[in-house]
Amino acid sequence: MSRSNATLTDLIARIPGGATVIAVTDGGADPRHAPVRELAARAAVRVGGTVLFCVAPAHDLSPARSLPRLYFPPVDASPSGRPHTGTRSHDLLLAEAREVAAPGRTVGVWLPSRHGPAGVAEAVDATGAAMVLVAARARRGPVLDRTLEYLAARVPAPVVAVAADGSWTPVSALGEPVDAWWQGPVCRAVSRTLAASM
Repeated sequence: MSRSNATLTDLIARIPGGATVIAVTDGGADPRHAPVRELAARAAVRVGGTVLFCVAPAHDLSPARSLPRLYFPPVDASPSGRPHTGTRSHDLLLAEAREVAAPGRTVGVWLPSRHGPAGVAEAVDATGAAMVLVAARARRGPVLDRTLEYLAARVPAPVVAVAADGSWTPVSALGEPVDAWWQGPVCRAVSRTLAASM
């Protein structure tokens, strides 16, 4: 990762102890989601929390699920096999969960019943996650791309865009300055919690 420890510290300063950190990802095929999962895992372990892989396709690639599903892949390599953990495509996340698993680190997978921002918001509402990490989008020249800002407006937690090199940027909701991300009600509450615990 190209980010320094101080920068990781700056990120986790906005996450309360024991909190859940969501990494929005795919079924494990697209490499641009790997830095998202890694940074989410590093942040979660630093706060003693849980990293949750949220598999929320941007658009309707498959039928919506009737109910969301939360499971915890068995990250220890057991010779007796493992229990079934969802659809065959999402079983691919077993390898990704094992990559970030470590002593004291809990890795879960959330399969939402909805797609896109609604599925991510569903995961935040159900788990009380303190932060959502997503893959940064490539710059498209003069084209104005507000996809991540739209996501941030729909998700009730701070959103961070993670680039391929591991660098990260806060995402402001549509119509809000980035400063609102750092100084908004969620972040102020987190800062108060951290200050009280020191």
